[in-house]
Amino acid sequence: MNKLYEYLDTVHSPYEAFVMETNSSFFPVRKHWHYFIELLYVKRGQIEAICDGKWYTLHEGELLLCHSQAIHEFLPSRDTATGEVIPGQYLVIQCDLNALNIGSSYVPKFRYIFQSARQMPECKVVFSAEDLKDVNAEWLFHACIRERHFGDYGYTALLNGYISDLLIQLIRVWRKDGVDPQNLQYVKAEDKELSMIAEYIDAHSNQAIRVQDLAEMCNMSYSYFAKNFRDYYGMSCKEYIEYVRMNKAEELVLFTDYDLNYICQEIGYFDCSHFIKEYKKHKGVTPKQHRMRMRKQKGEEVLNYFDENDLIQKE
Repeated sequence: MNKLYEYLDTVHSPYEAFVMETNSSFFPVRKHWHYFIELLYVKRGQIEAICDGKWYTLHEGELLLCHSQAIHEFLPSRDTATGEVIPGQYLVIQCDLNALNIGSSYVPKFRYIFQSARQMPECKVVFSAEDLKDVNAEWLFHACIRERHFGDYGYTALLNGYISDLLIQLIRVWRKDGVDPQNLQYVKAEDKELSMIAEYIDAHSNQAIRVQDLAEMCNMSYSYFAKNFRDYYGMSCKEYIEYVRMNKAEELVLFTDYDLNYICQEIGYFDCSHFIKEYKKHKGVTPKQHRMRMRKQKGEEVLNYFDENDLIQKE
């Protein structure tokens, strides 16, 4: 079963920076998550992004921050009048926050600030062109892309400086919005164990996962683990497991021709009717409807779709 987790060799390459075109063979970018943060700047046109379960339409000059461990994907944007795809180009920086260093001892660590910011809805993740009017964001992105591409002498030091500059500017936007990074709570020691649980859930989501077992893996009591998990991820552990399973199910529904029984087994369900109800609860449509809409949108003939009418239990 495919994992949502995307590996980055942060030891040998703690930074990545590149340009992406919406007409590229690598686009759309399907659901994934990773331990590094990702910054996306729309240089031209617009794109759609889903991050942490929220849908965003990103326009030219806007920036999206995808926090560490946030499940996200990037999709084409369509003209509401004609339905035609709007071409776009965006710039990407991926960074291991542990690799960033600022000499001044009184400046808080980026890792603590951004881990805490993810738990605070006041800390926006989409920065408008107005938010960035005093930030030379496009230049900083291009500078990072240039240094990462050529890899000339001292390029990691320059990348460190450019990315630190950009992140500090984003923190300043939060400050203008009334969120003081000095008041953000620092990550507890237990959060290191909690951060690894996401990878375990991802790898074992097609199996029965007991919250009690996860708590024992972290050397915590059930109640202490449950509280800390909710504080760290913003949802209960059971909700997170279901969230991961539904995201994997959506991938299989939209991008494969696997039948319903196969998909159920792949994500740890053994009752098709229950799976369909849960899918509709999370996605707003049944798997069949979702697959048909996607294929119709792409102009493809609808073939081999699910015949699930007999599977849905009557209320």
